[in-house]
Amino acid sequence: MTSFSELGIAPLFIEKLKTRKIETPTDIQIRVIPRILGKEHILFRSATGTGKTFAYLLPVIQNLLEDLERKPGPAALICAPTYELAAQIKKEADFLLEDSPCRAALLTGSANISRQIDTLKKTKPLIIAGNPGRILQLERMGKLKLKAIRYIILDEADRLVSDDQLDEIRELLSKTS
Repeated sequence: MTSFSELGIAPLFIEKLKTRKIETPTDIQIRVIPRILGKEHILFRSATGTGKTFAYLLPVIQNLLEDLERKPGPAALICAPTYELAAQIKKEADFLLEDSPCRAALLTGSANISRQIDTLKKTKPLIIAGNPGRILQLERMGKLKLKAIRYIILDEADRLVSDDQLDEIRELLSKTS
């Protein structure tokens, strides 16, 4: 049986997971965590409830927190097709970041844009979770800089690259390079 420690996850995060009674990595976490820690580009699929969110959040946050040479602006961009999924991702990022000076921000079209702009100014988030349309809107307004992005995660990528969202995803990706 593989442990989070054997996968390379820092003790701080292992202790956090234990508070939720998560002590053994799932199959998808075993396959994904070492590859993201190794900074590989990866595409994976996993059913709901298999630990997919922590499979990418744990190594991404660990890598970002270890890098003290960070450029200003968010370093990880997580796109989700729905408010509910984006909010869930942000909640899990908050859980992992709670004892650090870094923050996550939720940017979705269903929320007040003025509050989101204030959040971006005040918290200077390390991680952005949200919908492509709102993220692009804030970038076009000059309120969100995407040049420091080092990780792009498309959660439920099949939905995000469907005909109705593909143009937004392409534009978003072009603004991060």
